[in-house]
Amino acid sequence: MANDSIKTLVDIAFEQLKSGFKNSKILFSDETKHNNLFHAAEYGAYRERLISGYLNLILPKKFGVGTGFIVNCDNQVSTQCDVIIYDKSKTPLLDAPNNARFFPVETVSCVIEVKSTLTLKNLNTALEKIFSIKKLKKVLYDTDSGTTDLGNEYIPENEVHQFGGVIICDKLDFNIQEQLENIFLPTTDKSFANNIILSLNDGIIMHYYEGNKGNVSLWPYYFNYSYPANAKKPYNKLSYAPNDQNTIFISQLLSILHHVTAHNFDILPYLRDSYRSVKRK
Repeated sequence: MANDSIKTLVDIAFEQLKSGFKNSKILFSDETKHNNLFHAAEYGAYRERLISGYLNLILPKKFGVGTGFIVNCDNQVSTQCDVIIYDKSKTPLLDAPNNARFFPVETVSCVIEVKSTLTLKNLNTALEKIFSIKKLKKVLYDTDSGTTDLGNEYIPENEVHQFGGVIICDKLDFNIQEQLENIFLPTTDKSFANNIILSLNDGIIMHYYEGNKGNVSLWPYYFNYSYPANAKKPYNKLSYAPNDQNTIFISQLLSILHHVTAHNFDILPYLRDSYRSVKRK
């Protein structure tokens, strides 16, 4: 049986998030500007703070929420990430003088893109960005250094062990049911696919898996803990759940954080070229 007090608190937080997104358009509105906003950068930062406040209510205290860039030891740097969930116990404080923060890929747990209204084209652009960022984990110095909360050793090819990818938007400006097949899914490196698309006003889009509640799954395949890939049944399509997106989102995000591999951070491979990176094919 659910707990009414906890459910009420979480529902209130979600409604405050929705109203915050709605009110932000009013706060920063200026019809004389080309994008109808008088300060687009602050508008984006305001929405990111709303998301961070919501996440801090539901996340275990071992996780931090920040914004910045993800880096790996092969001199690769992501584009700026709106929201990054990271393991506080393993992540160094790598701040530049201009307050830009850099997060080593080893300790990242999830990356989130925050949007307002998304067309199908803009959604696919955001999904391709998430895919590109997640692929930074193809390069690790020490693949043996990490374990999941479940105690499982890191398997590079297993999508369950990769850090999560999430898009949160106010609403989707297209017919979701009719366009599901046209939403971007990678044809290679599928373990780095995005996991969750949360529209505050439309519902949630995830990978399809028959039998799950709403037929939604975090990963492109049905995973199992024994691995290998031939033990899994691929579906390679998406599923849309129009209702109860708050509950589904929280449960699935926590599942990502439960399964992701957090690696010990070693700064030497970032400082010396003599340390060879381990690249996953």
